[in-house]
Amino acid sequence: MPEDASQHDSSTGSADHLLTHSKMYEIAEKYDIQDLKKLAKEKFDFLCDSYWDDPLFHEVAKHVFTATVDTDMGLRDAIINTISIRPQLVKEAGIKEFLADNPTVAVSVLERRVDAGLV
Repeated sequence: MPEDASQHDSSTGSADHLLTHSKMYEIAEKYDIQDLKKLAKEKFDFLCDSYWDDPLFHEVAKHVFTATVDTDMGLRDAIINTISIRPQLVKEAGIKEFLADNPTVAVSVLERRVDAGLV
């Protein structure tokens, strides 16, 4: 097994699995498969903690906020929470662009930080 492949076992996945789970969540919503939606969210939440610093993260954030309706906060909350507890992300070009294009997300991130007493 290549050295880098052994760093993460198949149960944790990799950063590209964030996008896969967000797409599974989208499909589960479309076809009203609640168990699949719940599972995709659980896996997505777990992977956000592991791969928040991956260059793909901002692409995943963009996908989540374009593929889900405004009222479905399942994956959206995971993105907002991930950014709010890791403020260094806002210095990343992709996240900076994402927040500029989605000012309501930027406000939500700031509100979470205030609520947590971090600002």
